Amino acid sequence: MTIEERSEVKSIAESIFEKFGKGSLNAEEFSEYLGQSRATVCEKIRNGSYPGQHSNGSYTIPINSIALWEVKLAKTKVKESDY
Repeated sequence: MTIEERSEVKSIAESIFEKFGKGSLNAEEFSEYLGQSRATVCEKIRNGSYPGQHSNGSYTIPINSIALWEVKLAKTKVKESDY
């Protein structure tokens, strides 16, 4: 990971922390953050498309995982657009 990517991850994580005030989100908060339904977010966490863990009937999504996922996703979309 480049220095720029690390900086971007840190910036995204700080922004999420400022909005929610904690180091990890639940499914409801993550769905609010993404602007998607809770059901969609839960399904995508279960199938591995979104970051997070499902345990004992609840979901935990660390904000650092969200930030890293967003940076990697953006990088992938840039590479796909080069084709």
